[in-house]
Amino acid sequence: MIKLFKTAALSAVLALGLAGNASAQDINFFTIGTGGTAY
Repeated sequence: MIKLFKTAALSAVLALGLAGNASAQDINFFTIGTGGTAY
């Protein structure tokens, strides 16, 4: 049971890391694409 929880937690962390990385790149691209006036 603990092993299952560990696996699920690891998967969640990995997924969040990937999603965070992708959104950071999107924000960078968006800022560049609008000349930095997106905010």
